[in-house]
Amino acid sequence: MDNLFKTDGIRGLSQIELTPLLFHKLGIYLALNSNLPIGLGYDTRESSILYKNIISTTINSLGKDVYDFGIVTTPCLNYLSKELHCEYGVMITASHNPYQYNGIKIFDNNGKKIDIFLQEEISNFIKTFKSVKFYPKSIGKTFDKHKDVNNYINFIISKFNFIKILNKEIILDASNGSGSLIFKNIIEKLGFNNFISKNDCPNGQNINKDCGSTYLENDKNKEKRLILALDGDGDRFIGSYNSYKIDGEILCYLLINLYNDKFKNGIVSTPLTNRKIVQAITKEGIPYYESKVGDSNVFDLMIKKHCKFGFEASGHLLFSSYSDGILSSLIFLSLLEKDENKIKKLLKDLKLNHFKQLNYSLKNTDEFIFNITHSDIYKSLISYIKPGGRILFRKSGTEDLCRIILESRSKKAIKKVQKEIEKYIEDKRCVE
Repeated sequence: MDNLFKTDGIRGLSQIELTPLLFHKLGIYLALNSNLPIGLGYDTRESSILYKNIISTTINSLGKDVYDFGIVTTPCLNYLSKELHCEYGVMITASHNPYQYNGIKIFDNNGKKIDIFLQEEISNFIKTFKSVKFYPKSIGKTFDKHKDVNNYINFIISKFNFIKILNKEIILDASNGSGSLIFKNIIEKLGFNNFISKNDCPNGQNINKDCGSTYLENDKNKEKRLILALDGDGDRFIGSYNSYKIDGEILCYLLINLYNDKFKNGIVSTPLTNRKIVQAITKEGIPYYESKVGDSNVFDLMIKKHCKFGFEASGHLLFSSYSDGILSSLIFLSLLEKDENKIKKLLKDLKLNHFKQLNYSLKNTDEFIFNITHSDIYKSLISYIKPGGRILFRKSGTEDLCRIILESRSKKAIKKVQKEIEKYIEDKRCVE
């Protein structure tokens, strides 16, 4: 039976692919398989509170308790669920997707995303379960745990001590998402006094809309200012510093240059990492390992290879089982605090390969990938983009899209390959 969980949890269009019935059945499963309270958090899209209430009341109806943390970032939900000894932490979010989508991320009592076996068990339950045979006389309770968010805030603050850059002008972009209150609260409590917080007024429909980390990542007109941007659920960070994009791979590059000795066990990333960053890692004598796309896959390989650090170019930095966008942004600020002149030089000297991601909605992504990679045109495409270049086809784990990665030393080569791929798609009538 198909697993409902993809690269980053369950995700789909609200009320179409993700229905109230799905959340009701998930609530039943959680209640029947828990002895401790369930931690619940959610983002700012209009459907999130509806789905949170369905899960919460379902769990209560079966005699189990819920800790309601309110609108929180995914890392905050994870931290609090573990700290307060919840059986599971459940985050209702579709991360960087538009408000029309929603999703579910589930963490175990160790703060790790649930494994493939539990994913399949829950998927099977949701697809086959018919009805509850009996309800207990005792009804569970939902406890308001909004104030416990301060524990997470204090935990993050305790990790940093800024002095030299407290007057630096900073723009915070909370993506009208889960970090809208938490992000500026943390920055203010750390003593920064010259920051502007924007995109922090969610209305249910403006999450990720022309704002946040995904928007900044694709913005070709970055201002020469310091911008720190989160995605919708606050687990990834993209920044801009003097017009340089600061993402997961750039942060890794900066970290290994300032703290080389801390990464001797190795670093884990994914095939989406620019090959120039991979070369920079191995040049420093640091072992480099590659996992499948997805922060949970990165973490699994970190454990297997005994690495203390992993990342995804999209903005995930992993020092533990999950990524935290606010923590990552503060790590970047701490690098500026340590040696801003060196950071400027490192960014100026870094020459990445040209890199482009293409996204297509196709009739059959798997068939398209097989056919094009076994065609004569594929050999021609490879010859265009080499030396030092590559083409990567993959099926998105969060959206119904075919993602194509083009990387080359030559921008002209990327344009040519893109044109040939689009001609192939048109000639073969692959588009829906």
